Amino acid sequence: MSMSLTDARALAATGVVSPRAMRILDAVNSKGAYVSVTMRTPIVTNGATKKAGIVIEKIKTVNAKTGMEYRNLKQNEGAITGPLPHNQEWVIYPWIARSENGETEYARIYIDFDNATIRNTYLVDGVIVGQGKDGIEAIKQYLTPSTLIKMTTKPKDPVATLGYKVQNILEVNGITI
Repeated sequence: MSMSLTDARALAATGVVSPRAMRILDAVNSKGAYVSVTMRTPIVTNGATKKAGIVIEKIKTVNAKTGMEYRNLKQNEGAITGPLPHNQEWVIYPWIARSENGETEYARIYIDFDNATIRNTYLVDGVIVGQGKDGIEAIKQYLTPSTLIKMTTKPKDPVATLGYKVQNILEVNGITI
């Protein structure tokens, strides 16, 4: 059963989650509310790029929802929803999950790709090389073909349920995590 945001914050304060995860919960205004999330993630690169030690990253800022039960999302009405992916388990339901080995925490967010404002900024070795399509153009030489296809194809499902690594989340609602 889903807990209130107040109860989630109280549980987080007991040390059951990392200080970063606690700051994420503190930045959320209310359960099921839209939040602005900025995250930094590595991008899968081709062998030559890896061998050269070049690091390609994306900084994504998106308006998303959090604190919702996946099965209650409109697009899942009447559907059977399964367990968390990749051997994750809930720590603070429905906000924070953790890998089975306890090493990685994930913040669950829901992005409506048809209505969300998404801003992607691309970096090569920590230096900004572009945003949006211009950014993809600037980094495509470093990518595997499958990564490039994934980055340039609109998702089939208009709403995605995503678990972002807490360690990669930089900001929530303008608050530095």
